[in-house]
Amino acid sequence: MRKVPASMFTVRTQALDMHADGPAHDKLLDRVTNGGYGLVVVDTLRRVSGRADGNGSQMGHVVDNLDRLRRATDNGAVVVLSHTAKDDHTTRRFSGIEDDADIVWHAKRPPDGPAMALDLTNKKMKDGPEGERVELTLAPVLDSLVVSKYARTGSGHVVDTDEAVMDAMRETFAHTGASTQQLIEVTEMPKSTV
Repeated sequence: MRKVPASMFTVRTQALDMHADGPAHDKLLDRVTNGGYGLVVVDTLRRVSGRADGNGSQMGHVVDNLDRLRRATDNGAVVVLSHTAKDDHTTRRFSGIEDDADIVWHAKRPPDGPAMALDLTNKKMKDGPEGERVELTLAPVLDSLVVSKYARTGSGHVVDTDEAVMDAMRETFAHTGASTQQLIEVTEMPKSTV
């Protein structure tokens, strides 16, 4: 098991008000840019919205600042966590954030899964198919948690296929990434499977 160096992991202890511009926001952008960060996780949209009106143009400013944060990354991404509203379908605080997002995943604990299970359903994919469902579970290993897939009995998931694709990614495309076509060629699986 490889540990992530402490210098590659930074946690802010207070949420930054992404509605208000100013020195704190500029400092965060500088740190992300100069630190070569590839991933920034914002937990949660409500906490970083400050005094912005939940469904007005003020939230548009929050979204713009989140996009500035994304552009400051080293070709990376900003993941914004948000709770759902009572209907369990729309984003609490600002439903319009999904309009500006490239990818939207809905996470829910399944009533019939393992104790530490989480089902992810892709609700929006800018340049790809929507509706994919991924069933994950967490397992404690030493001082870490290991994330792995699980399949409900009779769910039709073919774990061997998933493992073949992941093996190809690790062994052949670890440093470059891969297109669907490249995965098809390396794994010798049909396009409908990959």
